[in-house]
Amino acid sequence: MGGEVRQAVILAAGEAQRLRPLTHRRPKGMLLVGGQPLLQHLLDTLRATGVESVVLVVGAHSEKVQSFFKDGRDFGLRISYAHQGQPTGTADAVRHALPLVDRRGPCLLLPGDNYLSTKSLLPLNERTGDVLLLSNPRHGTRYGIPVLQGERLTSIHYADVSPGSTRVSSGVVRASPRLIDFFADAKKESLHDLDQVLDAYLQGGNTVTVADVEGPWEDVNSPWDVLQLNEHVLHQMANHAPKTPGLNVVGAVHVGKNSFVAPSATLVGPVTIGEGCHIGEFTVIGPYVSIRNNTTVGAHCEIRRSILNNNVVVDSRALIRGSILDDGVSVASGFVCHETSTGAGLVGCVIGADTEIGPDCRAASGALIPPETRIPAGTRIPRQE
Repeated sequence: MGGEVRQAVILAAGEAQRLRPLTHRRPKGMLLVGGQPLLQHLLDTLRATGVESVVLVVGAHSEKVQSFFKDGRDFGLRISYAHQGQPTGTADAVRHALPLVDRRGPCLLLPGDNYLSTKSLLPLNERTGDVLLLSNPRHGTRYGIPVLQGERLTSIHYADVSPGSTRVSSGVVRASPRLIDFFADAKKESLHDLDQVLDAYLQGGNTVTVADVEGPWEDVNSPWDVLQLNEHVLHQMANHAPKTPGLNVVGAVHVGKNSFVAPSATLVGPVTIGEGCHIGEFTVIGPYVSIRNNTTVGAHCEIRRSILNNNVVVDSRALIRGSILDDGVSVASGFVCHETSTGAGLVGCVIGADTEIGPDCRAASGALIPPETRIPAGTRIPRQE
């Protein structure tokens, strides 16, 4: 039998340049999916698998993480924070956390941009020693590629891979006290990434076994990944969503406190709407839409497969599909953004925080609009290449 792991380190200090404009003002872990920060989903999963204490390694915009999660009490955990001033690598991030880790027992090491189910983490509680989770990538990008002998990892190296072409490192590790001490060894400080440390650990004669991720595993690398994950999370939430009486509803819908939905509006689940929102007459919301708090959607709008964050205003006659509208966005009447199928999946547009868009504008699929942009009436907003 293995032993349950009671502590975890989440590496959440990266700058996430590829997720801009969404990460201009927030760390990746605070991106909203299903109406909740990505980190909150990960913390919920850890708590459900028996983890009691978490060290969050934070960097840019750390105050937004700390002000939201505080000491973790509201999330059923003990949370402490380690600061990584510069994003110099995942192994360096682990080293920043070590003073806050109990090195007498095992510890989970996890990237802060992953979405995992409790089922995925079961092998890490069922085994002993050091275990690396492997998965099949959905992206064509650079990953740690394992070399295996049965279930034993013999080495690991970085390479570019095609989606689904091979098993890759998920970056999720069950680390024994021996491996934690290896990170702390001053002689290894030239190794900046977790997979480099694992490879050196193996070459020193230590054993690491592997297990495959079971259930969903998502790593978020682009704004379109956020939409894909939002769709998955809403689908999962649909199984537990309470019935919302008195509304024109199809499927699973959640509407928060003090939110108004016009009697003629239609909500096509799965949909989640936060607190203090207003949905206008003859508007259709859904499926796969999450709306955060204090957001207004006017009359005769259609919004599908999209995310609207806090304090967004969408005027009448808008058609929005496959898109993300960040905090404080204001969209005048007649705005249109369709989604089209691309190599990155279904793609609409992303509108950065506090942007104002004038009447009768149209955004091309793939448009990425920076924060605080002012767009005049009738503009055709091009795709970013």
